[in-house]
Amino acid sequence: MGNAFFLQGGDCAKNVKELSANNIRDKFRVMLEMGVVLMFGGHMNIVKVGRMAGWVRRAW
Repeated sequence: MGNAFFLQGGDCAKNVKELSANNIRDKFRVMLEMGVVLMFGGHMNIVKVGRMAGWVRRAW
C-alpha cells in the first residue's frame, strides 16, 4: 500500500437546472490540472473525486 493525496472538488449544492455539459467539462478539466500539479509537486499518486449536483432538492 502506498500513499496518495485525495483531491475532491465540484459544486456540492448546485441546482440541477444550472448544470450543463460545458460546466461539467470545465470543472473536470480544472480537477485534472490540479491533480497534475499535485502529482508532480508532491511526488505521489492523486485520487480525484468530483462532486456534481450533490444535493438535489425535491418539490413536495
